Amino acid sequence: MITVKNLQKSFDGKQVLKDISMSFRPGECNMLIGASGSGKTVLLNMLIGLTEPDSGEIWYGNEEFTRMSETEKKASILLKASADTQWKYFQNWSIAKLEAGKYITRKLEAENFRDQVMKLPLEAGNYRILTSNRLPNGNIFAAEYYFEVQIGEMKRVELAFRNANLEDMLENISIPEFTLRKEDGSTVKASELTADGKHILAFLEEEKEPTEHILNEMMEQEEAFSRYAKRIIFVVKSKKALETPTLSRTLGKLGNIQILYDDFSELINTLGRRMYVDPDKLPLIIVTNGSLNGIYATSGYNVGTGDMLLRLL
Repeated sequence: MITVKNLQKSFDGKQVLKDISMSFRPGECNMLIGASGSGKTVLLNMLIGLTEPDSGEIWYGNEEFTRMSETEKKASILLKASADTQWKYFQNWSIAKLEAGKYITRKLEAENFRDQVMKLPLEAGNYRILTSNRLPNGNIFAAEYYFEVQIGEMKRVELAFRNANLEDMLENISIPEFTLRKEDGSTVKASELTADGKHILAFLEEEKEPTEHILNEMMEQEEAFSRYAKRIIFVVKSKKALETPTLSRTLGKLGNIQILYDDFSELINTLGRRMYVDPDKLPLIIVTNGSLNGIYATSGYNVGTGDMLLRLL
């Protein structure tokens, strides 16, 4: 409870508040009514420490606010961050104060974590902390934490991401029918290739660094990928691509991978845009679950792509 006792305040010899006493109880809604210049704003500023009274007392519970030092009047939070995350303000977390019914995000200058801990001085009030976690498919998982901090209080807050399940990273996108060429020149429909269970369609740009990285990741996990080799389809432009060192070694280690062909003139653009990835970056990798149903796609190289593909198969 906030208790006001005999508050008085004058400005330039003009008395604005005279012997004001009142109480504000938790859970109650109070209204100050008065003419312009009657001292309503002055009283509210005194309650939050922006204006000092000439005399009188303000009590917050059992503590006399008017006798507190400026340091004691400040609130603060002690932020504890996990050691396995590099926390960057505005990039993956932010703090906002409730003002006039809206949360206004604070601007932090040089506050940094030291040994995963940061003490952040605040004004008393209601706050919201947001953390955001970008998933491999580009989706962002946000977590919200709301709290109130009182005058003179130090509240402990732990920064954490919202945990993501594998299902949260997946899509269910209908892919338009297309055909790929076999080595003998005949064609096969994509609906036939992807009809049974999950498959990986990988459009490769041989001897280019992003494709080389993906192939090396697959060879590093040779045993795991070998179990799913029949469900992996490599698409290249020509048979000559099979002679390049890294692709040749990958095929030798994993075995049973299907090789099909396309000229990459239109199909790459159609599939990339359909799966919401950049069609100008190769390799383009699409995971399907059932006939022409895309559940995951990536283009270019992202660290950990091999692990992600194994989780999906």
